[in-house]
Amino acid sequence: MLARTKRARAFRHWVLDVLEQLGEPQLPALPDKTADTAFENELKRAINQRAHSLSIRRFDATREELGRAVEKYANGKTQDEILSVIRSTESPTAATTSSAAVTSGA
Repeated sequence: MLARTKRARAFRHWVLDVLEQLGEPQLPALPDKTADTAFENELKRAINQRAHSLSIRRFDATREELGRAVEKYANGKTQDEILSVIRSTESPTAATTSSAAVTSGA
Protein backbone atom coordinates (compact mmCIF):
# COMPACT_ATOMS: atom_id res chain seq x y z
CA MET A 1 0.00 0.00 0.00
CA LEU A 2 1.54 3.27 -1.09
CA ALA A 3 0.78 6.56 0.58
CA ARG A 4 0.62 9.60 -1.72
CA THR A 5 0.61 12.28 0.97
CA LYS A 6 2.47 12.84 4.22
CA ARG A 7 -0.79 12.51 6.12
CA ALA A 8 -1.62 9.19 4.42
CA ARG A 9 1.93 7.97 5.04
CA ALA A 10 1.64 8.83 8.75
CA PHE A 11 -1.73 7.08 8.98
CA ARG A 12 -0.31 4.00 7.26
CA HIS A 13 2.62 3.85 9.69
CA TRP A 14 0.26 4.28 12.65
CA VAL A 15 -2.03 1.45 11.42
CA LEU A 16 0.93 -0.85 10.82
CA ASP A 17 2.33 -0.07 14.29
CA VAL A 18 -1.02 -0.83 15.93
CA LEU A 19 -1.32 -4.10 14.04
CA GLU A 20 2.23 -5.04 14.97
CA GLN A 21 1.53 -4.37 18.66
CA LEU A 22 -1.52 -6.59 18.56
CA GLY A 23 0.59 -9.44 17.34
CA GLU A 24 -0.71 -12.35 15.35
CA PRO A 25 -4.30 -13.14 16.14
CA GLN A 26 -4.94 -16.43 17.87
CA LEU A 27 -7.01 -18.72 15.72
CA PRO A 28 -9.67 -20.73 17.52
CA ALA A 29 -8.78 -24.35 18.07
CA LEU A 30 -10.13 -26.65 15.41
CA PRO A 31 -12.58 -29.28 16.58
CA ASP A 32 -11.21 -32.75 17.10
CA LYS A 33 -11.99 -34.54 13.84
CA THR A 34 -11.15 -37.88 15.38
CA ALA A 35 -13.94 -37.52 17.92
CA ASP A 36 -16.41 -36.48 15.21
CA THR A 37 -15.42 -39.39 13.01
CA ALA A 38 -15.68 -41.83 15.90
CA PHE A 39 -19.16 -40.56 16.72
CA GLU A 40 -20.23 -40.67 13.07
CA ASN A 41 -18.99 -44.25 12.82
CA GLU A 42 -20.81 -45.24 16.00
CA LEU A 43 -23.97 -43.51 14.78
CA LYS A 44 -23.85 -45.34 11.43
CA ARG A 45 -23.26 -48.63 13.23
CA ALA A 46 -26.22 -48.03 15.56
CA ILE A 47 -28.51 -47.08 12.66
CA ASN A 48 -27.47 -50.15 10.67
CA GLN A 49 -28.00 -52.48 13.63
CA ARG A 50 -31.44 -51.04 14.36
CA ALA A 51 -32.50 -51.16 10.71
CA HIS A 52 -31.33 -54.76 10.46
CA SER A 53 -33.22 -55.70 13.62
CA LEU A 54 -36.40 -54.05 12.38
CA SER A 55 -36.09 -55.60 8.93
CA ILE A 56 -35.76 -59.10 10.43
CA ARG A 57 -38.90 -58.55 12.51
CA ARG A 58 -40.76 -57.21 9.48
CA PHE A 59 -39.47 -60.10 7.35
CA ASP A 60 -40.95 -62.67 9.75
CA ALA A 61 -44.29 -60.89 9.85
CA THR A 62 -44.41 -60.46 6.07
CA ARG A 63 -43.55 -64.12 5.49
CA GLU A 64 -46.40 -65.18 7.77
CA GLU A 65 -48.86 -62.80 6.08
CA LEU A 66 -47.85 -64.04 2.62
CA GLY A 67 -48.30 -67.63 3.78
CA ARG A 68 -51.83 -66.87 5.01
CA ALA A 69 -52.63 -65.08 1.73
CA VAL A 70 -51.50 -68.13 -0.26
CA GLU A 71 -53.58 -70.46 1.90
CA LYS A 72 -56.64 -68.22 1.48
CA TYR A 73 -56.44 -67.55 -2.26
CA ALA A 74 -54.61 -70.60 -3.67
CA ASN A 75 -57.65 -72.84 -4.07
CA GLY A 76 -58.09 -73.76 -7.72
CA LYS A 77 -54.99 -71.84 -8.88
CA THR A 78 -52.09 -73.35 -10.74
CA GLN A 79 -48.66 -73.33 -9.17
CA ASP A 80 -47.51 -70.78 -11.74
CA GLU A 81 -50.40 -68.44 -10.88
CA ILE A 82 -49.66 -68.69 -7.15
CA LEU A 83 -45.93 -68.10 -7.63
CA SER A 84 -46.60 -65.20 -10.00
CA VAL A 85 -48.77 -63.45 -7.42
CA ILE A 86 -46.23 -63.97 -4.64
CA ARG A 87 -43.27 -62.84 -6.76
CA SER A 88 -44.99 -59.73 -8.07
CA THR A 89 -46.41 -58.44 -4.79
CA GLU A 90 -44.89 -55.66 -2.70
CA SER A 91 -46.74 -56.49 0.51
CA PRO A 92 -49.12 -59.13 1.82
CA THR A 93 -52.03 -56.73 1.42
CA ALA A 94 -51.05 -56.31 -2.23
CA ALA A 95 -50.83 -60.12 -2.53
CA THR A 96 -54.42 -60.38 -1.37
CA THR A 97 -55.50 -57.82 -3.97
CA SER A 98 -53.42 -59.47 -6.71
CA SER A 99 -54.77 -62.87 -5.77
CA ALA A 100 -58.30 -61.54 -6.03
CA ALA A 101 -57.45 -60.24 -9.50
CA VAL A 102 -56.16 -63.69 -10.50
CA THR A 103 -59.33 -65.25 -9.04
CA SER A 104 -61.52 -62.99 -11.14
CA GLY A 105 -59.44 -63.76 -14.22
CA ALA A 106 -58.04 -60.23 -14.59
